[in-house]
Amino acid sequence: MSRPSQIGPYRIIEKLGRGRHATVYKAARPDLDRPVALKVLRDYDQATLEKFEREARLSKRLKIPGVRRTYEAGRTREGQIFLAMAYVDASLKEVIRRHGRAFTRDEAVRLLEPVAQALDAIHQQGLVHLDVKPENILVSGDGRAVLADFGVTRRQGELTTEGTPRYMSPEQATGDRPVSPQSDVYSLGVVIYEMLTGRPPFQSERDDVLMRQHVQDDPPAPRDLNPRIDRAAARTLLSALNKVPHERPISAGALLRELAVAHSTPITIAVDVVRERPQVALIPAGVLAAAALVFFLARPPRPPSASPSPSTLDETTGAPTAVLTTTLTPALSPSTPAPETGTPTSTKATPTEPTSTPRPETATPTRPPASP
Repeated sequence: MSRPSQIGPYRIIEKLGRGRHATVYKAARPDLDRPVALKVLRDYDQATLEKFEREARLSKRLKIPGVRRTYEAGRTREGQIFLAMAYVDASLKEVIRRHGRAFTRDEAVRLLEPVAQALDAIHQQGLVHLDVKPENILVSGDGRAVLADFGVTRRQGELTTEGTPRYMSPEQATGDRPVSPQSDVYSLGVVIYEMLTGRPPFQSERDDVLMRQHVQDDPPAPRDLNPRIDRAAARTLLSALNKVPHERPISAGALLRELAVAHSTPITIAVDVVRERPQVALIPAGVLAAAALVFFLARPPRPPSASPSPSTLDETTGAPTAVLTTTLTPALSPSTPAPETGTPTSTKATPTEPTSTPRPETATPTRPPASP
């Protein structure tokens, strides 16, 4: 199938990816001075449409640092349903592949700090993301990470088996325990485990096997896969992967603070982001830099700034400082006929913004995990 040249007001530049029910394009709009990521729904049924609407509604609501911004959502005259979002250079999955080696603890903490703050803010609103994975963490050319894709987000306390098996929590795998902030802490722990060891804790080509492993199996000791991981970091990783939710760190911010303990060896951060761009390098530092990092993580995130012109984009994240006026609600109201339906949606999320940000809580797991 040939790539369309125009979808609504958006001129298509290139196709970025294709999932089960949607295609994502890099596109341009005349009144925006930077490209957008345009997610276009296809082959969908009512359940998929409802999921898409939920993603659009939540991503527009969560206007905080660390969450990818949404510009608008709607339906074209031809019936194509779309979601226009800030274009970000690469996913963490690509960054990991291009990095070429395991990340150090400090590299991982610095890169994921805004994502942890975003998760804590989402949890403060009573929500759980439920699909934290490298494909849904996007990294800009200057090394800033944002969280994306709210298609399977749920209220805390619900039962669900939605998510991505390689990164989902045991309670998602079984669907018999309510999801909570600790469900996202577990998934973030899987992501950090992969960054520090070079592989996820559980590996299989079969989703049912991966889900069973999350429920029943102990992950390999991190130091067995990468002896350069210090023992304190290894213990923190295993606590995040505890099968029992209340035994995990109390929040995403707490998980990163436990990882960001003081150390005495110099560090150098170099994150290769995307497409022949120069590496982002930070100055080597010792104990003083690590202590400053702990202070930085403990401070409350900045509140969102006032919105200027709708066509203005944030210079650092590529995100708009205001949301365009077109919304999904009228375009996808029950009175609007939808295109013919196609293949039913699956319960597994595919790759693809709260109004205040809380001060991250400080806590540690109530029971230490087995020795790494």
